[in-house]
Order: sequence, then structure tokens, then C-alpha cells
Amino acid sequence: MTPEERSAEMRRRIMLRWVKKDPFRNTPGEAAIELVRHACSVGATVARICEVLDIPESKFKRFMLHPPFAAAVKAGRQIEHDALVNKLTELALGGSVTALIFALKSRHNYNDSGNGTATLVENKVSVNFVLPDALKPTEYLQTLVASAEVIAPGDAARALAKPGVKKAVIRQLVRAEGDNNAE
Repeated sequence: MTPEERSAEMRRRIMLRWVKKDPFRNTPGEAAIELVRHACSVGATVARICEVLDIPESKFKRFMLHPPFAAAVKAGRQIEHDALVNKLTELALGGSVTALIFALKSRHNYNDSGNGTATLVENKVSVNFVLPDALKPTEYLQTLVASAEVIAPGDAARALAKPGVKKAVIRQLVRAEGDNNAE
């Protein structure tokens, strides 16, 4: 029996044991917990688990408050994690260049600096800013020029009623307020 067939058979047996007579019960049954543990161990997504259990994702989130259910999800994810790490290690030690590079970077904090050497990266934060080329003084002054339209106080409603003006004003106000909050 192939692993896929074994998995399908296990799911079928669990689903037969899981009582579907009351889909609105507040806690998952033992069969559902077993199914979730197995599903998580083979990499099933929350959406797929909900589909198999025939429950909405909101109920899955409620079930996560139930300690045995949360423990089953955690245990299943740990089994999957261990299997993935073992496979990565096996591939890396077997000579797969991609697996070697990924394992060094993700598990051992190596950084390929681009100069042909890989170095161990300490836990440092690096922020890089890319600035545009320098502007000529006249070009810089043009970026500072603002246009404004002077209107009478009573004409504000009419000016805002023009197509596109209201959105532009609101956008500028939001941007200006965001700049003020950033300071």
C-alpha cells in the first residue's frame, strides 16, 4: 500500500468514526483531533482541514482554544517541520547545491556577500536607502514649487464640487496628516 493510499484509508476510517450527526458541537471529538494531527503532519492547510471536517474556519479558530486540539495542530506541524528539515539536510549532505546554500543561510546565518566569500552574519539590522542622483539647483527649486488657487470663503463648496478636486484635497490632507504623525 502506497503512502497516499495509507493516508486516504486512515482519513476514511477517522471520518467514519467522527460523528457528523451534530456538526455544531462546541469541542472537537477524538477522531477529529487525530485527523487534524495527521493532516498537519503531512502539510495540509487550515482551509483544507476545514473542508475535510466540513466546518468553517471560524469554528477551527474556536477549536484552537481547546487545548487538545491546539496540541494536535502543534504536534502535527512539528512532525512536518522535522520531516522537512531532515529532507533538507539529506539533500544538502547529498550534494544539492541549492539545498546547501539554503541550509547555510537559513540555519547557520551565512550571507553571500557577492564577492565570492560567505560570511557568518551576526544579529545586526541593516537599513539601506537608495537616493536619487543629485539635482541641479533649478530642478530642485521646481520640485518645491506648489500651486494654489485662492477662492472666496463662500465658494469653497463650489470649488470642492468640481470633478476630482475633492479627492485630491482629501488625499493631500491625509498625506499631510501622515507626515505630521511620523514626526
